[in-house]
Amino acid sequence: MTAGVTRRITIRRTTAEVVGGAFVVWGFIWENGRQALGDVANPAFVLPLPRATKLLEVFTLVVLLLYVLVVRRNRAFDWVAGITVLIIGVVVTACSSVIGVAAGYTTPSVAMNTSYAYLAPLILAGVVNASSQELDNPNWLLRVFESLVVVNAVVAWYQFGIQGAWGDTVHGAMHDAHMYANAAWLGVLLTLVRLYNTRQGFFRSAVLLLLFTPTAWAAQYEMAELAVVVVLLGGVFAVLWRRGLKWRWLAMAGYITAGLLFVGAIQRDRPLVSWLGRIELVTKNLGALGVVEGYRQVPSAMFTAPHSLLIGTSPGSYGSPNAVQRVLMGSEPAPLVERFTGESYELNEATQGFLGSFVQTSTDLSVMFVEFGPFVLFCSALAFWLLVLRPALSAFNSPSMADRVAGVWVTVSSAYLLLLSAGTAFYAWSASHASVFPVVVTGALLTHRNWSAAARKAHDSTNL
Repeated sequence: MTAGVTRRITIRRTTAEVVGGAFVVWGFIWENGRQALGDVANPAFVLPLPRATKLLEVFTLVVLLLYVLVVRRNRAFDWVAGITVLIIGVVVTACSSVIGVAAGYTTPSVAMNTSYAYLAPLILAGVVNASSQELDNPNWLLRVFESLVVVNAVVAWYQFGIQGAWGDTVHGAMHDAHMYANAAWLGVLLTLVRLYNTRQGFFRSAVLLLLFTPTAWAAQYEMAELAVVVVLLGGVFAVLWRRGLKWRWLAMAGYITAGLLFVGAIQRDRPLVSWLGRIELVTKNLGALGVVEGYRQVPSAMFTAPHSLLIGTSPGSYGSPNAVQRVLMGSEPAPLVERFTGESYELNEATQGFLGSFVQTSTDLSVMFVEFGPFVLFCSALAFWLLVLRPALSAFNSPSMADRVAGVWVTVSSAYLLLLSAGTAFYAWSASHASVFPVVVTGALLTHRNWSAAARKAHDSTNL
């Protein structure tokens, strides 16, 4: 290249990036236009959509899956194994649905809706993984996700700061506050990961945390002050960890000391426990919590329908949102819902959601175990490991900073969503594609990495 002559570099997105980015954007659009299980006060539909548009998403994803299965390419072993167990899981789920419909445990529409909600993210991961290339840019996708969260946070700040909204009425440009809060907390995690991994200034990270954290707090206001303190401590930890070894020792010593003092304060000071909100309910009623009771009911619910030990009771038969919708609408519930979960949802509806799963005597927490069964649960976990989480973990050692940021974010976000799913399946893995789609797509883009020094230098200089 001659002096004084600049060369414009045109970045062309790969098929994997285009498909993944389109589904990430669509996830936010759909969460704005969808109808949640219950009514939400003061909804703000920026782009309302008919529910029938979901069929377009289903059709597109099925066509893409068939395409990557038919097209001949040199497939990595991880993809072959992951997509094989996923398809086996889909087939078993279909068989379970037929049995459940015949036995009166569920209906065809409910079974299909529930199956798709849980399995669609894994299918999308398989499609993106199959289409990924060595020079895919996962950091570009994270910027798309971050921009969408910023737009929602601006709307949420208007609801929170101008309208004085709180709880379910702080939902950004999405239909449901919990959906928005999940996406906002993933934005918080992404900001903290960037703060730790990159050499960018603190100003941008501070602005994003100011945008995301308070409105996510307002939408999920249980133990809100504690959540904000944890985010602030996470930011301080990231800053200290970057400064060197002695600062890392200081940070660890400080947090261990603060943790011991906090535990001691809880043991001595009952008003402190009350200030922490539902922690007091947890400490007083651990054995009666819906979380504990829900998993305690798993053996009884599965032995009620012996075939569930292998293939589950069929999707939509036990505790998923679709399974209990008929209860909330006043219709006759399915037998398993009536026996195990119907009463708790009626209680939660009567109290307008205030009591929640902390005091319900039965919950939807065990839906994957009971509705899908251990075998499909194992297939889903293995597919998720091979198609998403394993590439993300391998990126920890990548010489590319962009890859490391993406890998760490996928790992911590997966832990957050899966942990949240273990406590309330409705608002995490199964229902919020605006949160799950970015995670699985970013993890799938991290396959086939083999960076040369020149490509790595060019990539990091232009994309961070």
